[in-house]
Amino acid sequence: MPNTNYNSFIANYWSAIVCKKVRFCIPKTVLNFLILKVLLEDGYIRFFWEKSKKFEITAVDLNISMHFNRILNFSNKKRPVYLTFLKLLNLTKTGGYFILSTKLGVLNDADARFHKIGGILLFAIL
Repeated sequence: MPNTNYNSFIANYWSAIVCKKVRFCIPKTVLNFLILKVLLEDGYIRFFWEKSKKFEITAVDLNISMHFNRILNFSNKKRPVYLTFLKLLNLTKTGGYFILSTKLGVLNDADARFHKIGGILLFAIL
């Protein structure tokens, strides 16, 4: 489940986009690593590496990221938000980008739709 380090990830990512930073750091956790892999594969970040107790992310692609209005944190320890496959189909019509924790691992919305599965909504970029 998401933890305070995960919330820090969202805050640092959004802050980097708003401030037009090219490099920022987030705490080193397994969940953050999985989310970074998804963001890297989809082109929202260009590179990240492990550095002591944190991940350093570099070259946030501002041209892609700036067209989103905000990053929303949906799930937390007390209240996980589960999306069924049908709810995910309806949400993706909004044009946002969603990352879910599924039984197949951490996936973006396109991969979850491809596998026809739902999961816990970690965050969305709208």
